[in-house]
Amino acid sequence: MKNKLINILKIVILSLSIIKSSLAGEVFNFDVTEIEIIENGNIFIGKKGGTATTEDGVVIKALNFNYDKKKKYFNSNR
Repeated sequence: MKNKLINILKIVILSLSIIKSSLAGEVFNFDVTEIEIIENGNIFIGKKGGTATTEDGVVIKALNFNYDKKKKYFNSNR
């Protein structure tokens, strides 16, 4: 019983570390008409249309973008 509990804890800890590392690596490249960078480079606001791409090839096309690096929050609207 004790070994089973230890194995479950190992799996949970490993899973959490994998999830955290995958979220932390998200980087966006912006190709927009206008961009505003505020709060010491932590918030990016893209205006008047463009694209945002990620390192793993995801492309997002929209009129406006908001990206908060600290909160890992990305919002776009058409």
